[in-house]
Amino acid sequence: MGTTLTGQRIKDSYAGIVKTEDDAAFTASTPTALSDGYGNVCPISVAQDSVEINGGSFKIGNELLDGAGNVGPAGNVLVSTGTGVEWQIPYAYNVTHHNFDVTGFGNYYIPINSLTETASLDMQSIIIPPYSGDVVKVIIKAENSVDTNGLYMYNGATAIGNNANFNLVADTALVVALTSGAFVVGDSINFKLVSAGNLGKLRVSIVWKYTVEIPV
Repeated sequence: MGTTLTGQRIKDSYAGIVKTEDDAAFTASTPTALSDGYGNVCPISVAQDSVEINGGSFKIGNELLDGAGNVGPAGNVLVSTGTGVEWQIPYAYNVTHHNFDVTGFGNYYIPINSLTETASLDMQSIIIPPYSGDVVKVIIKAENSVDTNGLYMYNGATAIGNNANFNLVADTALVVALTSGAFVVGDSINFKLVSAGNLGKLRVSIVWKYTVEIPV
């Protein structure tokens, strides 16, 4: 509990009174440092519309609210929206890289831990994600130019999303957008490339976005 100023004289209590460093009123946009009655400046600066902490510590002993006044759910983090802040589930990103040869027309399952593609699904073509999330980007660069290719994403044999028609230009990276890339932890994710011709040496990068709750 704080100490009341009731019955106190300014000359006896001014040392503990918080004021602006320059003894001026708050402005609308420029924070002014606060100090005690002796002129000792604290790391908090205040304006009519903002508060800054410079070189000090910040401690929260109760609920933390976002810009809309909402209490953050357990495991969420505050994220800037560009115009404010809001609570969001945190994400983690991972990128896998895949290199193999495509010598002609056909179906090729993208290898995960091998340089050799296969014409049918097998263990070297499967990734089991450790968290739920989305494949947010697939980037492909081929040695040769080939039109009318397709990329299909599966959970085992169950289709998830695809891009059924895209053209590759020799030695030029292309971001291939899928109709959907959502998966859940434990799925058997694999990708099938349908080549319309001799793509040659192929390089594929897959960007995985995982929904990861922070332990509490």
